[in-house]
Amino acid sequence: IMPAHRSCSFDSWLRPGIRSDTVPAWCLWLLRAQVGLVYFFAGFAKCSEDWLAGEPLRQWLANRGDYPLVGPWLETESAVFFFSYGGLLFDLLIAPALLWSRSRPYAFAACCAFHIMNKILFNIGIFPLLAISATLIFFPPDWPRKVCLFFQPLAISARDRTVRSVSHGWRKLTLAFFVTYLAIQVFLPLRHFLYPGNVHWTEEGHRYAWHMKLRQKRATAEFYATDPVTGETWWVDDRPYLSSTQRDRVGRWPDMCLQFAHFLAEEQRKQGHENIEIRVECKASLNGRKPEYLIDPDVDLAKEKRSLWHADWIRPLTHPLLLREESPDPGEDRP
Repeated sequence: IMPAHRSCSFDSWLRPGIRSDTVPAWCLWLLRAQVGLVYFFAGFAKCSEDWLAGEPLRQWLANRGDYPLVGPWLETESAVFFFSYGGLLFDLLIAPALLWSRSRPYAFAACCAFHIMNKILFNIGIFPLLAISATLIFFPPDWPRKVCLFFQPLAISARDRTVRSVSHGWRKLTLAFFVTYLAIQVFLPLRHFLYPGNVHWTEEGHRYAWHMKLRQKRATAEFYATDPVTGETWWVDDRPYLSSTQRDRVGRWPDMCLQFAHFLAEEQRKQGHENIEIRVECKASLNGRKPEYLIDPDVDLAKEKRSLWHADWIRPLTHPLLLREESPDPGEDRP
């Protein structure tokens, strides 16, 4: 959609006619806004009861006591609240600090330190490297060209410095696209407020909300099939259908339970059980709370449909957050 293929791209090499040293300014600001929104909503999501109380970081850091030098400190309460409140302030303030030229170098250094620390402490895949790379968009747009000047074969000749006029109609269309895109990026992370309950428990509206590494959720799910004609009920072994990773995750996400229940119902129909009913015994623990039912065990999930509306078969979270001396053995939720 954006003309990001005008320089240093295969497109510009194959089609020299499209080569240009400049792109419209809205492209740069749209990417900056996208990155800034990720940081802002990550910080906004940390303004929750559990995170401000030090959970689940307290349980995660307790598993890092064997780290050289800093291991013993990571098990202390000062480390828990340093990372909890430090991460919150970093996410909320990093975008404004990157926009200000005087603070930008220090903000970028803090960004590198923050993401490298996350990479060392937590298993979150490629995200730290991706975040550091994306943050470079806040620097002046000609910084890659200045770097390339050290490598003359790769240097780009500045031959197209003209400012092109844009018709009024195109300006209006661009503005409409810019506003619409940003509105979507702002609404999606907030849509979980349209659903009742704790988003980290129900998972409704959790995706695309930038709630990264904010919860530890353990769950077990056992599926049962009932033939209403015979009244017979039996346990369904999910191991032939799910990998170990899928089995670990399916109980934590109600929509995955629903999807798998529909799959099991279809498998049972192939075996001659036309009006099969599928129920699940799913208990979960959020951030060290006592386990409780995540899904109503009396509901036939085979008859429930997936939709964007609230699923009333998801049980509400009722158990309070445990005090740290009452917390169970630490574990960790996978990203």
